[in-house]
Amino acid sequence: MNQPRSRGFALILVISLLAIMSMTFLHLARSCRRMVLQTGQLYASNAGLNLTASGLAWVQAHGRPDGPVVLDANTIAGPRAGLQVEPMANGMDGKCLQIYASVEQSGRTSRVRTDLCPGR
Repeated sequence: MNQPRSRGFALILVISLLAIMSMTFLHLARSCRRMVLQTGQLYASNAGLNLTASGLAWVQAHGRPDGPVVLDANTIAGPRAGLQVEPMANGMDGKCLQIYASVEQSGRTSRVRTDLCPGR
């Protein structure tokens, strides 16, 4: 006499493995999204610092500007970057400068303002 075999155990095992795999993929997707956001923030921050260094190099090469100068920063930090060098009116006989850098990456904007005064 043949008895029918029960295959319910294999079905329960497959459904359980699918649930565990879906939870694992959900966790990995959230982790990847967080890493992409953090990478974008770090990129924008470092690009702002690089733009500040470029502004300082421009000042060293061209001298102190008489008024605000907007420099092309698109080739350095992408299409939504800005760099401005301007003299400060009230600092050390007019020798102080301000460098403004802004970078937009993934919808977030990083702004860096640097005050440069020789001898301080």
